[in-house]
Amino acid sequence: MRYGLGCDHAGFDLKEVLIAELSAAGHEVVNMGTDSAERAQFPAYANKVAQGVSEETLDAGVPVCGTGQGTRLAATKCPDVRAVTVCECHSARMARRRNDADVLCLGGHKGKSR
Repeated sequence: MRYGLGCDHAGFDLKEVLIAELSAAGHEVVNMGTDSAERAQFPAYANKVAQGVSEETLDAGVPVCGTGQGTRLAATKCPDVRAVTVCECHSARMARRRNDADVLCLGGHKGKSR
């Protein structure tokens, strides 16, 4: 599969781990930014990922921000994109299997409230 991954500063570390894992599993990965942990705004990167899925240049996308909620809101604005935010594996599997979700929005914060 061809995955697009994008993030803001809060999701940078998790995005890098996901890129390594997906690549090691034999998937094609398109890094859609940001390329550092310096402050960045999530909508730009969530939109890049969602547009790729909407235009079918990507099979699926994974945008990452602090909580995953903001990237989900941004991604769902693209036509024909089914974006979800989940916190555990069962919901992720069911969203894909039962709801045809094609964008998985994740949170990079490590359990800290701000």
